[in-house]
Amino acid sequence: MKSYLQKSPIPFKYVVLAMLALALLLAAQTGSMFIRGEGLEVDITGHTILLFCKYLLWALYIPLISSVIQTYRGSQDTKARIIGTGLLYTILITLSHAIISNAIYILIIWLVIDIGAAQTNLDEFILYIIPITLSRVIDFVAIVGVLISVTFYNTYNEKKLQIAELETQLKAIELSAIRNQISPHFLFNSLNTISALMDQDINQAQRVLGKVSRLLRALLEKSKKHSIPFAEEIEIVKNYLEIEKERFYDRLEISYDIRDGIDDYEVPYLIIQPLVENCIKHSVSKSSELVKLEIECKIENERLYIRVWDNGEGVSNTENLISKGGVGLSSISGRLKGVYGDNSSLIINSEASRFFEIILRFPANKIKP
Repeated sequence: MKSYLQKSPIPFKYVVLAMLALALLLAAQTGSMFIRGEGLEVDITGHTILLFCKYLLWALYIPLISSVIQTYRGSQDTKARIIGTGLLYTILITLSHAIISNAIYILIIWLVIDIGAAQTNLDEFILYIIPITLSRVIDFVAIVGVLISVTFYNTYNEKKLQIAELETQLKAIELSAIRNQISPHFLFNSLNTISALMDQDINQAQRVLGKVSRLLRALLEKSKKHSIPFAEEIEIVKNYLEIEKERFYDRLEISYDIRDGIDDYEVPYLIIQPLVENCIKHSVSKSSELVKLEIECKIENERLYIRVWDNGEGVSNTENLISKGGVGLSSISGRLKGVYGDNSSLIINSEASRFFEIILRFPANKIKP
């Protein structure tokens, strides 16, 4: 019985409540007309009992009608066959409903009033079975209309949910692919740094190798996370820059401006490191002069503000630089859009031979405990 009731697209308890409310409403309407003396000659008690028998029985028919609708939804049969089958179901359901509901009604009259009243109602039902069944057809058509509307509404919501789940899965795949692009790039640069030091100072190369090992261990521990606390992200950046400082110790000057209270806010994993790597690649490694690198991070208007600035070679035209800037900038832009949508920004400011600056802004969300 439970599995049968579950076939209703509307929870069965709400169906029963709706049918009870409808029966009460119609009974009250008939009662008010009788009280006002509008020419009604009707047994109010019997009429009320009949209404409850009729509509509560319709509640039990709802799962059956819903099953029939689902069976013929999207059917490949011809229109004539579908219409013919629909008419057959209409006749069978309405006729059976008329017979069963009136049988229950007559039984109640017999038990509550007397056998004479029950016999009178039985004779009236046999006499008027056709108009009674036609009245059930009106109920049936109304119920079918409601069920079709509810079914389409539920299907629409299910499709929306499926689309949302697919979009979430695709976004996760996209972010994973972007992060996988960044990590090898970062690792190759670290290995190149060690390789370059091997020819200059073995001891220094070993020290850097130890730092790289610790950094890689930290990266592996967080590699499956989409976001991490700012404190952990900036620690990765500092470890990375310590490694690069070993290589460019006389050509790289680093300063940090990290405001208090920012450590517990979440940031996308490896969102800052590619920015400083960009500075190393395009400014420090191509210059024989001292390059100053500044990293500023703060909360501004409920948004995280991250600025990476260097006084390296810069560029004269920043237009389309994100799309042409290789894996780093395009990946960061894609990740921010993927996570925060239009509520994020990546801004590039630069002047040739003077400075290069990247500013990130995105919602400031604290790490949930």
